[in-house]
Amino acid sequence: MSLTGTETLQVLGQDLTGKPAAETQQTTTQAIANLAGATPGVVTGTGSVTAGHLSVFTGTGYTVQDGGAFGTGAVTAGHLAVFTGTGYTIQDGGVVPVPGALAAPIARTDATALTAANITAYTAAGQNRYVLSSTSGVPVTLPHATGSGTVLQFFMMLNSTSNGYVFSCGTTGDRFESALYNYPAAAGALVQAANAAGNNNRATFLNQGAGTGGGVGDFVQFTDISAGHYLVEGHQLAGTTPFSSF
Repeated sequence: MSLTGTETLQVLGQDLTGKPAAETQQTTTQAIANLAGATPGVVTGTGSVTAGHLSVFTGTGYTVQDGGAFGTGAVTAGHLAVFTGTGYTIQDGGVVPVPGALAAPIARTDATALTAANITAYTAAGQNRYVLSSTSGVPVTLPHATGSGTVLQFFMMLNSTSNGYVFSCGTTGDRFESALYNYPAAAGALVQAANAAGNNNRATFLNQGAGTGGGVGDFVQFTDISAGHYLVEGHQLAGTTPFSSF
């Protein structure tokens, strides 16, 4: 086979003008074989694929198979899109975390208790800060200490004059290890509020400096440092006499 002048030759969609005779012959032979239904080499397979489904190519002859429907699903703006299943079904993966961002603190303006279950759920949602603003106090029960490293912070923005902000270990055998300090209203040294003997699993902040703490600006932090132990840190405004909340 030869070409002269301005003629062109296209076989199987390929322009063979000026190609070596051997390549031209091979391509032409393949085209003829395909048209005749022969299989001199690897040929394109066949298969049925429903409109809107995935096409999956398998086997030596690249047989076309139906890979299932493309999945659909609703994803809220700002949430993660999770693809699952054969058809890549889209699922809502929840809020996209923002590096360095802190969730809004949990506020208590009445005496509604914060239970261990409440705190566990809030922690799982990335909320570990609490603002306490209740004159009638708030009972707070901490989850079992396991050594998870979880840090819980409580800010007192209103003096509790009855009941107090009462923190308790939710599991028998858990205890508080105090590194909590009083600072006097007048200039003076900080004084550590040590655990009272036999009272190492409960702390009460009541009637600010005239009582056992809980005044505006007081702060206490509980860190799950090891199985059965919470480290308690923070500061409390004392009156003229240091006190212990334990």
